Amino acid sequence: YVFEMSSYELAISKYMNFDTCCVLNIEPDHLENHGNFKNYIAAKHNGLDHAKYKIISYEDKNTFEKYRDTADVIISDREKNTESDIYIVERILMDKGKVICDLSTFSELRGQHNHQNAAFAYAVCEHIGIFPKEIARYMGSFKALPYRMNIVKKIGEILFINDSKATNPDSSAKALGTYIGYKIFWLVGGRSKKTDIHKSIDRHIGSVYKIYLFGESMDEFEEAFRGLKETVRCETMDNALQMAYADASAESGPSAVLLSPMCASFDQFENYKARGEYFNKLVNELE
Repeated sequence: YVFEMSSYELAISKYMNFDTCCVLNIEPDHLENHGNFKNYIAAKHNGLDHAKYKIISYEDKNTFEKYRDTADVIISDREKNTESDIYIVERILMDKGKVICDLSTFSELRGQHNHQNAAFAYAVCEHIGIFPKEIARYMGSFKALPYRMNIVKKIGEILFINDSKATNPDSSAKALGTYIGYKIFWLVGGRSKKTDIHKSIDRHIGSVYKIYLFGESMDEFEEAFRGLKETVRCETMDNALQMAYADASAESGPSAVLLSPMCASFDQFENYKARGEYFNKLVNELE
């Protein structure tokens, strides 16, 4: 059995006994439930504390310093490492110095964060005895779940990307970092998590041409991006998409109209899936 467990479940579960537990990264989220970031970290670590075999990320300092001596470590996108057998060098997955596969050839695994996901999956499968060549072969057949940086449509040189699952700044930063080289027209809005966006977003803001704000977070993000990037108040996602498409159409070269809202959806939608479905419908109606 493979479980993806939320921080809520990890915080209250009393009878965990995992053979393997992976914690990939920890960024501030769900603090209204946990009370503070320290409690959120403790909830995530509860799974590791009740596991025989632990896999952690070198880049996640909240976890690495505590478990480095008792866990296997994955290193993402580092040329040199002394901490891990399994690591990634320029999108190449390595194990004990041997090339396993070129992750950039897998169209469903775009971006450094998905390469990290693949490395963790490889580590688990290798640990339970599956041959490396078999693992690499099945990675190539992976299909991403909906609303996670899915390309909905391409019109001319404009990609329309649905990343409705991005409900916090760290998730949206990963989407922005994936489309380097594109002029990004970014749709942002919903119910804000009230966390500092600049730590995650600022290093990726250079590729963003304009930000289209909708939902109840418009005032907050208009102020947050003031002086950093041009924003447009759109009220609804419908308006945001139409305005972003018009602006992208006026540009030359590769562009991306990116829905990566950085917010929960509950102000205007039932959940992120409903938001994603509605975005797909709007995009598919575009001429």
